Amino acid sequence: MAINKLSDSQIRNVRRREKVFRIQDGLGLSRSVTPTGNRWWRFKYT
Repeated sequence: MAINKLSDSQIRNVRRREKVFRIQDGLGLSRSVTPTGNRWWRFKYT
């Protein structure tokens, strides 16, 4: 998986879509946006 730093503008400009949309950094951190506009940080640690 490629490492891709998330920039401030990328995080702020994620808009809601018909399905849950997620942007990832490649190291387990992701930002999810639901169809209702809720925003969630997720971190996968294993």
